[in-house]
Amino acid sequence: MYARAYYPGRSGQIMLVPREGDFVTLNEPASLFMHGSPWSYDANIPLLFFGPPFIRRGTYADAVVQQDIVPTLAKFLRLPLPPTVTGRSLEKALDSSAGRPRAILVVVLDGMRQDYFERHREALPTLTRLRRDGAWFSNARVNFLPTVTALGHATIGTGADPRVHGIVVNTAFDRISGKPQSPYPGMSPRTLMALTLADLWNLETEGQAVIISQGSVFVAVAGLVGHGACLLNARPTILASYSTQGGWETNSECYKLPEYLKNQKSAPLWEAAPMGSGWATISQTQML
Repeated sequence: MYARAYYPGRSGQIMLVPREGDFVTLNEPASLFMHGSPWSYDANIPLLFFGPPFIRRGTYADAVVQQDIVPTLAKFLRLPLPPTVTGRSLEKALDSSAGRPRAILVVVLDGMRQDYFERHREALPTLTRLRRDGAWFSNARVNFLPTVTALGHATIGTGADPRVHGIVVNTAFDRISGKPQSPYPGMSPRTLMALTLADLWNLETEGQAVIISQGSVFVAVAGLVGHGACLLNARPTILASYSTQGGWETNSECYKLPEYLKNQKSAPLWEAAPMGSGWATISQTQML
């Protein structure tokens, strides 16, 4: 799993795997929980598709991974994929004869364990309904380490292994400066070394498609939406993430922020989230 996420110059020189049941967290600020291990409570994830008549209802026991999401959605868009994609299309769940959907919505629940769908089903009526009426993959797993935010979102967005797309940590260490840094320094997507599905659709439609990515932090949404106008011959896409000042932010060189968000405060959204419950999560959304 570490080999699938090893990128020279970016990955650590020592790889740490906590014993099953142990968690590596921060003391200051205190972290009540964390994810990132190879054990089933982190690696066994929920994966479902919903959208009649395009999706065939059922429970599928096939072994699937996050890299399979992009090729599956690309089937609907009739979009050829680059060789960086390592996943496969989950065609059992698709009805290609239904045509092309007008919109595709990708929702990522960061840190959401698969067993939460059963343990908290009474508190999750919408997700329970989508699971019942959609295509549910009961044997979906993360197949790289660490199983953390930046890697997962970039893998979902590109359909590539982290060893290919290059986002291999939540916080990188710059050996030249001796300082930690974001995997996307300066909120720039230049360190993302593979194209996302959004990038490909942006190029295919010559910027006519409305592509939106919204979420909690830039390291999550950047991996979903990709390069925006910082890709040659592409147009700006919409990207909005929470800022440390309580508002919304973006990189205006590559993306655009809707006018109505520029003066809106995002703090009430995440301050109201019941994170202390231990299972509630922040969703990252992307729409093509």
